[in-house]
Amino acid sequence: MRLVLAFLLCLLPGLVRAQAVRITSGDHQDFTRLVLELPSATDWQIGRTSGGYELAFPGDAQPRYDLSVLWNRITRERLSAVWADPQSGLLQMSVACSCHALPFELRPGVIVIDIRDGAPPPGSSFELSLEGAAMTRLGPKTALRPQPRRTPEGTVSGYDWLRAIPERSPAPRNGLPPIATDAISLGPIRDALLQQISRGVAAGVIDIADPAGHMATPAVADTDLPSSRIVIGDLPGVKADMARTDPDLMQPDGQACAADASLDVAAWGGDQPVAVQLAAARGGLVGEFDRPDPEALMRTIRWHIHYGFGAEALQYLSLMDAPVPEDERRLYASLARIVDGEEDPESPLRSMLGCDSAAALWAAFVYSDLPSGSAVNEEAILRSFAALPVHLRRHLGPDLSGRFLRAGRSEAALKVRAAVSRISATDDKAITLLDAQMSLAGNETDAAKSSAEAALAAPGAGAEDAVVVLIEVAARKLEPVTHDQVETVRAFLRDGAGTGKEPALRRALVLSLALVGEVEDALAELADAPGTEADLWRIIAARSADDDFLAAAILGEGRDLPVIESETAFAIASRLQSLGFADAALVWLGPVTADDPAEWRLLAAAAELARGEAGRSRDLLADMGGEAATALRAEALLKLGANGSAAGVWAEAGDDGKAAQALAWDRDWQQLSGSGDANWAGAADLAVRKPVDEAAGPLAKGEALVTESGIARETIAALLETFPSPEITP
Repeated sequence: MRLVLAFLLCLLPGLVRAQAVRITSGDHQDFTRLVLELPSATDWQIGRTSGGYELAFPGDAQPRYDLSVLWNRITRERLSAVWADPQSGLLQMSVACSCHALPFELRPGVIVIDIRDGAPPPGSSFELSLEGAAMTRLGPKTALRPQPRRTPEGTVSGYDWLRAIPERSPAPRNGLPPIATDAISLGPIRDALLQQISRGVAAGVIDIADPAGHMATPAVADTDLPSSRIVIGDLPGVKADMARTDPDLMQPDGQACAADASLDVAAWGGDQPVAVQLAAARGGLVGEFDRPDPEALMRTIRWHIHYGFGAEALQYLSLMDAPVPEDERRLYASLARIVDGEEDPESPLRSMLGCDSAAALWAAFVYSDLPSGSAVNEEAILRSFAALPVHLRRHLGPDLSGRFLRAGRSEAALKVRAAVSRISATDDKAITLLDAQMSLAGNETDAAKSSAEAALAAPGAGAEDAVVVLIEVAARKLEPVTHDQVETVRAFLRDGAGTGKEPALRRALVLSLALVGEVEDALAELADAPGTEADLWRIIAARSADDDFLAAAILGEGRDLPVIESETAFAIASRLQSLGFADAALVWLGPVTADDPAEWRLLAAAAELARGEAGRSRDLLADMGGEAATALRAEALLKLGANGSAAGVWAEAGDDGKAAQALAWDRDWQQLSGSGDANWAGAADLAVRKPVDEAAGPLAKGEALVTESGIARETIAALLETFPSPEITP
C-alpha cells in the first residue's frame, strides 16, 4: 500500500499537467478577472512580457488550457488575446490598455488574475519578467496577438473535416443514447451539417477549436430523449457565404465607413476659372414648376464645399426638398461646417477615425482634440490630406497640424507642415504659425515666442492663434502679460464663439487673467476652459498677491481640491504654511505618511507642529535625518515636555548650544555641567557649586562670596552674549 501511495504522489504533478486547466472570466467596472481552476494546489509564477503577462508552473511541462468559455463574459478592451505559447506552453495574456495585473490565490488550486486599470503599485514584482528583468509600462500600443501554432512538417494545415466523419454505426457516440429516427438515416443530415459548417469556416463566421483540446464529454444516462427537430438551411437574412464588406470601408467596430466616392472633394471642382465654374455650378438649379433640380442642387453643394464656401453650401442644402437620404444630407452638412472651421458634435463622421479611407481625414476635424491610441488611422488621414486640392491643403493644413500637436503626434504634425510649406511661400503666415505651435509643443518657448510675434505682425488671418501661443509661453515661463492682451483675447473670443478656436481662446483668457493678477475672474472663467485648472493653480501659487492667493487657496467647506500636479499642491501648501495657515496647508497636502517623500513629511510635520499636534509631527519625522528634520523633531519633543530627549537630538546633530539650552529648561544641572557648551556648563557649575564653608570665619566667607559673585557675573555675561538682542522698534 505504501509503495502504491508513493507512486501516486510522484505522478500527481504529471496528472495536474495532463488535465486541462479551465479558465473562466468576468468584466467589472475597473478590472477584468480571470479564474483558473487547477486539479490541485501547485506553485505558480506570473511575469511581464513586452505585450502583457505570462503564467508559468514549475518544470518544463506546462498544463493544457481550456479556453472555450473565456470570451463569453468579457470584451477585448483590456485583454486582447489569451493563448498558450506553442513552444514553451506558458499561458500568454496580451494587454490592450494601460493596465496592470494583480494575481492571487483564492484558495488552494484556484488562481485569480485581475487585469486592473491604471499604473501598477510601486515595487510590484509582477511587473518584472520571469527572469527578473524590469519592463516598460504597458499601454494600448503594446498588445501582442497570439502567434499561430506551428504545423509539423509533412502535415496539412487546418482541420480535415472529411477525416473527422466517422463511419456510420448504430452504436452511440460519447455515451449518448440512440435517437429513434423512424428508419430515416442520419447520414444525409450529418453530411449537410458538415458541408454548411465547412462553408461557415471558410467564410470566417465559425471558429474551429483544436479537437485534441476538447474536454471529455460526461456520460449521459441511457434514457429516452425528448423528440428533436433539426432544420438544414440558412437562417433568415444570414448566410455563411454571404458577400463580405470591403474591409477598407469598415470601422474597427464593424460599422460601415463613408465611401470614398461620397468624399472625393478633389473631383468636385474643375479646371476652368472660378468665375466660370461658379456660373456653371449655379446654372440649372430650378427646373419645371420652379422646383429645385436635385442633381443640379447637389452639384452646387459639392462645388461650394470644394472651394471652402461652407456657409453657402449649407444654404443650398436647406433648399433640398427632394428625397435625399438623411445620412447623405448629414454628411454634406458636416463637410460644409468643417471647411468653415465650425464644430459639428453630431457629425456622422465622428465614429470614422479608424477608417482606412478619406472618412478618417474628415473625422479628424470633428474633434477639438484627437483621442489617443490606435483609434486614429494616422496613415489614412495623411494620405487623404495629400489628395486634397491645393487651396484646401493650405486652408485646412494648419488646423490639422495643430490637432496632431495637441494629441502628441508630433511626427504627423511635421508631415502636415511639410506638405503645407511646399505649396506656400517661406514667409507665409500659416507656416510661421505652424512653427510657433510646433516649437511650443516641443517646449521651445523662446522660439515659439519669436515665431508667434512674427506671425502677429504679419497681415492676414490667424492673429488669434498667435496671441494664444504668446499667452501659453507666458504661462509656462510665469511671465506677466498686459491688460491689453487680456482684452485682445476677449475680443477674439467674441468672434470665435462656436468655432474650433473657442477652446484655445477660453484657455488663453483664463491664463492671461491669472497672469495679470485677476485671480477671482480667472477662477470664474475656469468652468468654460476644461483642462486648464492645473496651469491656473500653478500661476496662482507662483504669481498671485497674498490676499488673492489666500482668498483662492483657503478652500471653504464643501469645496473639493482641484485636480493639479503634486508639485503645484506642494507649492501652495508651502506658501500657506509660511503665511501662518497650517490647517489650510494640510488640506492641500492631504494624508501624509512615513512612505511619502521627505519634503512632504517635513512640511506636514511643520504644519502639525504649528497647529499644536506635536505628537503627530514627531511621528512624521521618524528616522529622518538632516538639519530641518532635526530642528523640527527637537521642537516637537520640547512641546511634548521631553526636554531631555530634545537635548539628545540636538547633541547628536552637533548643536551643543541648543542641547545645553534644553537641559537648562529641564534643570538637569548635573548633565549640563558636562555638556560641550562652555557657557552653559559654567552656569550649571554655579547651580551645583558647594556653598561657602560655614566653619570659616566672617572674612573668609565674605571673600568667598565676592569671588563667587564675580564668577557668576562673568558667566551670565558670557551666556547672554550667545543670545541675540531683541529688536525694538519705536
